[in-house]
Amino acid sequence: MKRAFYAFACCFFFHLSYGQLYIEPASGLHLQKGSYISVQGDVFSRDNITGDGSLHLNGSNQQLDLNGFSLPFVTLLGDKVHLISHASLSLGIDFQKGNLFTNDNMLLLHEDARITGTTDQHFIHTNGVGRVRKEFRNQLNSFTIPVGSERSFRPVVISAKSGNGIGYVEVANRSERNHLATTGDHLKTYWVIHSNNVDGPVNVVAKYNAASDVEGENSSLAGVAAVSGRIVSEKISLNASSSSITASVQRNAELFAMSQKIGSISRPLMYPNPVTTVAYLQLPSDVTDNASLVVMDANGRAVMRVNQMRFKGLGPVAISLSSLANGYYRLKIGQYTIPFVKQ
Repeated sequence: MKRAFYAFACCFFFHLSYGQLYIEPASGLHLQKGSYISVQGDVFSRDNITGDGSLHLNGSNQQLDLNGFSLPFVTLLGDKVHLISHASLSLGIDFQKGNLFTNDNMLLLHEDARITGTTDQHFIHTNGVGRVRKEFRNQLNSFTIPVGSERSFRPVVISAKSGNGIGYVEVANRSERNHLATTGDHLKTYWVIHSNNVDGPVNVVAKYNAASDVEGENSSLAGVAAVSGRIVSEKISLNASSSSITASVQRNAELFAMSQKIGSISRPLMYPNPVTTVAYLQLPSDVTDNASLVVMDANGRAVMRVNQMRFKGLGPVAISLSSLANGYYRLKIGQYTIPFVKQ
């Protein structure tokens, strides 16, 4: 049964329990300190829930639809809670049991919001589209964002300094390898790090599960980041013994790990293939810098040419192929020819 109401507590403990909760627009729900609402079913809100109280979610498979509105605090007591719209928490979330799934939505943690009770069994599942955003003013010191996916806990510890006013850092974990990790050993997961109004780099420590996340040898991995489609390895290190990557990254980056033999490849790599708009080209050391690149169609006609293209020291280079019609092509550079499909 759906209900809309006003809950409060003055100097005493107050508790309401409902199967399903619906907050009407402009209902003015206020939870004072010491009060909480316990819900076993889905929660739908079309207004901000204010105060210092808590929403206790103790169902087995609940939906939390806040439609972008905020509530003070959430306590997870059940099994699974799924966000089906963006949600904001002013004071935070406590994991006593269960897991929170962002799906494609944003979980916004305001300046004073904290996360407690997380373990390798109870954390926030992200898919890379849905993220956790932490707002802060002045300084954010070693704040743990407990993300993971596919039942693997991969938390990120963030430190950063904001500019004037409030800054934020967004974090997500994806349970698949980064598309740039093409050489041998790699992590089968990566992290998306976005930030805004941050003064200087964002300092990150990302932890992975060596038993389930490593393809190949853990000791052969190197921590790297992709910034604007280009691999960057400066100020990034991987500690195999602690299964963690430490990095200082700029505003938007993807943090992952691949073989330490970065750039030591015997043949060219072009990915993705098939390609829709942009492809990344990584070349072996025997290709001369400032070489010319030619793209030929199925009839052997040159349809695209880039003269004196610089490769050395840049890692994978992004090439825009959006102007090409769909079909089969060959990319020729130096002594190498790479067939690919544009779709």
